[in-house]
Amino acid sequence: MPFYQRLGEVPRKRHIQFRDNGTLLTEEVMGLEGFVGNESILYHLQSPCRVMKLGDFEEIERDEWVPEAHAHRLFNTYDVDLGGDEVTGRRLLMWNDDVEISLCRPDAQMGYFFRNGEGDEVIFVHEGSGTLETNFGEVPYKDGDYVVIPRGTTYRFRAEGPQRYLVFETPGLIEIPRRYRNQYGQLLEGAPYYHRDIHPPTELHTHREKGEFPVKVRVREGYQTYVLDYHPFDVV
Repeated sequence: MPFYQRLGEVPRKRHIQFRDNGTLLTEEVMGLEGFVGNESILYHLQSPCRVMKLGDFEEIERDEWVPEAHAHRLFNTYDVDLGGDEVTGRRLLMWNDDVEISLCRPDAQMGYFFRNGEGDEVIFVHEGSGTLETNFGEVPYKDGDYVVIPRGTTYRFRAEGPQRYLVFETPGLIEIPRRYRNQYGQLLEGAPYYHRDIHPPTELHTHREKGEFPVKVRVREGYQTYVLDYHPFDVV
């Protein structure tokens, strides 16, 4: 069942002038289906379209292995090597047109922000805890959690201690299956989880810093870096 989530400051109506200490804020309507689907409305101190400069574009390289014999295979997934951060440390196991499945054991902090423009992500936290910082607010996580990140969300992990993730990326929508919902969207008694198991962002911190802030965006089978002159988490 859809529920209204509100953090920070919002005006009394949509699509009207809204100011922060006299400065007109930029309203951003985020959604995937124009004006007929689910949407979120964010109010920015700066225009989210403004870019100071373009960085490099890195193509995604996949080392494909197609064995001749159709035999059973064992993946020693627990022994995956340490390396990288929560994005660069992903080790691709399998993929097709519908999903990419990766393992990740990061040993570095993200020194940039990331946005997946090609798909939704689900990250199962096998080990570790921390906070997912997003433009919607902060989401604390711990081992055993499934972290769902809709496409277009700008985020950065703030990990606490060793981490181990199983990562799913898909061009399709990550949503609750229709068979688990009634006509109003409420979860049925036979659903494997309930509304109380779903934890949206808990805190919104408005950042007003200026400087150089790299945002790496997955787009067109690669990663394009954009450099902003303002902090991307400037939602009030």
